[in-house]
Amino acid sequence: MKLKWLLSLVCMVLVLACGCALAENMPGDVYDLDWYQTAQPETEGAAYLNFFIRYNPVRISHTPGDEGMPYRWNIWYGYENLGSADFTPTQVTEVYFDENGKVADVFVTSGVGLNIFFNDNILKVGDARGYNVIRPAGSDTGYGAAIRGVDANGNELVFGVYVPLSQEVEIRYTIDMLQQPNEREEGKPFIVMTPREAVSPLVVTDQFDKGAGWFYGFLAHNGTDLSFTATELVEVLFDFNGDAYPSVYDGEQLTGWGCDLSFATDWDFGSGIPVQDVQSAGYILRGVDAEGNEMSFHTYIELEQPK
Repeated sequence: MKLKWLLSLVCMVLVLACGCALAENMPGDVYDLDWYQTAQPETEGAAYLNFFIRYNPVRISHTPGDEGMPYRWNIWYGYENLGSADFTPTQVTEVYFDENGKVADVFVTSGVGLNIFFNDNILKVGDARGYNVIRPAGSDTGYGAAIRGVDANGNELVFGVYVPLSQEVEIRYTIDMLQQPNEREEGKPFIVMTPREAVSPLVVTDQFDKGAGWFYGFLAHNGTDLSFTATELVEVLFDFNGDAYPSVYDGEQLTGWGCDLSFATDWDFGSGIPVQDVQSAGYILRGVDAEGNEMSFHTYIELEQPK
């Protein structure tokens, strides 16, 4: 099986905002949970924002050395204008839902404050953006954002995204963890994951907005005749401090990219990111055997650095 390269938006369009420091406490587009969990319809001849989220749900990140916020949610979502008209955002309303599914906090951003969400004031057809907000862990169960604006044809539109929040603490991935060999267990399937290249070369290409980047990936096959079904794949990028930035792809996404979850055929999985402060990448493949036992396998890839 040959997969097309997945040009990751993990860092390419990331905008970082901590809390909502630039937001104003003022009336905005405050909708209930049902509104966020119902897809907004696409209107012919108008702009349309399609959303995607990195984690579903977002687990709590624990950073023991951070005395100010040792437990937090790192909430990320991306979106692209798949409509037929350019879109100019005018206001963003962020809400947090409590344990009863009711709105607990509201933050509204407009004017110059929108710079934390958008690199410019217009989302042209085909443009994609990403946004990351950090929230101290508490009793919240979800985050919602409503983006209001007007398109090039004068249509006033509102688009929304909902991100569930979990009370579970996420796994802390480390380089050492992914460099350890996978261990075979007697009577259980064993997935052999091999990097395309031990060190992925830095390539110069206009496929990346910065003119250079890395294409990397792995080959995988079931080294036994025992049943294994993949359930999710975690892609992890490591910066030069060793901090991990994981992205989780579930079975539905993997199937959409042509991955055979039953491993009746081998995987040839590829990804890519533009050049940035990243030293390496890793993958963790999770799944179950015929008896439903959970298993995981991993691989690690160095990235060639600019001279």
